[in-house]
Amino acid sequence: MHNLIIKENYTYCENKRVLSISGMLTQDVSLALKEFDFNELRIGVGTWDDLSILSSLNGKIEKIVINAASIDWDGISSLIEVKSLILTDYMKNQINFSKLVNLSELRIDGREENIEQIYTIKTLENVRLANYKEVNLSKLEKLHNLVILELVDSKKLSSLEGIKCFTKLQKLNVVCCTKLEDVDGVKSLSKLKMLRIDSCKKVRLTDDFSSLTNLKYLGIFRQKEILSLQPFKGCRSLEILMVADLKVTDGKVQFIKELPNLKKLILQHKKHYDENLTSFKRELLEKFGDYEIIEKHFSMV
Repeated sequence: MHNLIIKENYTYCENKRVLSISGMLTQDVSLALKEFDFNELRIGVGTWDDLSILSSLNGKIEKIVINAASIDWDGISSLIEVKSLILTDYMKNQINFSKLVNLSELRIDGREENIEQIYTIKTLENVRLANYKEVNLSKLEKLHNLVILELVDSKKLSSLEGIKCFTKLQKLNVVCCTKLEDVDGVKSLSKLKMLRIDSCKKVRLTDDFSSLTNLKYLGIFRQKEILSLQPFKGCRSLEILMVADLKVTDGKVQFIKELPNLKKLILQHKKHYDENLTSFKRELLEKFGDYEIIEKHFSMV
């Protein structure tokens, strides 16, 4: 039971301390904003031309999820103590992040427009950008505190140049970046624990990644083919290796059995592979079960 209160223009979940509003700022919604105990506000589709009421809630709201194309951004900006902001729709109006000086998590799942200010928010630790419009990561170089970076559907991104500045980065997830080729900079990320590359078909992974001594999770998906997995042979901390919907061209997979900390393997056998690892996968499953890694900051699954 989550102790739900459901009204026409809002839903309140007491246990999770979440208030969801939609439609417009009715008297009932205004009353809910003032009276309920919540730290997460979800703003759904509707007319939100005046959200000045939010200024009285500064310090109370820690997380905002916005699924509305047009909104009173001045009202949102008054919440200078907010730590997490998620935008799930394309924002029609100008977005100004300059007042959100305590923001540590930012997710933009709609089209990335008019958000130049995010490139200087030094408090950010967790960033997800859809449709990032640059060819490399140099515009993000000031985000020195990044722990998690996710780039999705970034059609212009061809290089991860600039990523060396993210010395605290632990998780990198790159999905559907169809022009991405150069991932050289990843080798410098000594604290990286998770690397996931999905549907970035120009990436070939030919460099030596043995410098990633803390890498625990490696996922490579839907690449059609990669030349070799050998560049990860020296990643002795690997616990989960997931390789799916692709072919390893050189067929050298025998070394995987020698990874001392491996607990989970997903790899479909091909005729030209130098070893059939089906029984090895079964041994791992029997010994460790459906192994998952749960970290303090994120789930690596």
